[in-house]
Amino acid sequence: RSLAVGNHTLQSQGLGVSGFLSAVALGVSVSKVPALTLRPFGSTTTTLTSAMTRQLVTLAKQIRSTGATSVVIVGYTDNVGAQVSNQRLSRTRALAVEVLLRKYLKNLRVTRHITMTVRGLGSKDPVAWNGTSAGRSANRRVVVTTGLLTLAVPV
Repeated sequence: RSLAVGNHTLQSQGLGVSGFLSAVALGVSVSKVPALTLRPFGSTTTTLTSAMTRQLVTLAKQIRSTGATSVVIVGYTDNVGAQVSNQRLSRTRALAVEVLLRKYLKNLRVTRHITMTVRGLGSKDPVAWNGTSAGRSANRRVVVTTGLLTLAVPV
């Protein structure tokens, strides 16, 4: 489960070996790195352009340097075609991005666990009007958001 952006306190309580109640609190700060939007995809394609792959390489380097612990990848389509097909296409686009991002992270020797969530929302949440070619093109996208979890260990 994801934590909302902001400061949180994780608390744990239990019985210690001595039989007395023991408690610990851990400060956690969750921040969000600005989202990367990859666009435009062709109307029915899942292929990333060379510009998109360069953006993913840059994102992988940012993930390595910031210590990001989670990535959410959401694919979208325009509203042409059946919603079921658009849903499938948008998820396939997001999965293609996930595969490349994992490859780039591996090439950068990022070995820590990074949770990746992949979703396809089809034509939901358009960013432009689908009544024009330019609008439909803008809506065919994948949005990648990374999250950073920082733990403040008590001393």
